[in-house]
Amino acid sequence: MDVMTILNGILVIFGLYMTAAGLRMKKTGELSPMLLAPEEIAACRDKDTFIRFMYWREAAFGGGTAILGVLGLVNDLVLSVKFFPYAKMAAFLAAFVWFACALKSARASYL
Repeated sequence: MDVMTILNGILVIFGLYMTAAGLRMKKTGELSPMLLAPEEIAACRDKDTFIRFMYWREAAFGGGTAILGVLGLVNDLVLSVKFFPYAKMAAFLAAFVWFACALKSARASYL
């Protein structure tokens, strides 16, 4: 088993956790400590609007990350497409930048 297979497994677990955290934030109405520090949670002016703005973005980012991890595992264990790791890295970075920009916007608006 090589390092990329282990990293793809970690991506799957991380993605599933992010998706669950986003959906749990929507269900419970409590801010996710995955997104904000405890000081920021206490300082949040409009918790409900923050949750409505971020929960689906967190779930989408997590779901996309999990899918990329599964595709990476398939590529490592079944297929062997040479360019796929680079395409996967570019897709993950694009999703991460999108999520980070959304989180920055939410922090500026609701904290």
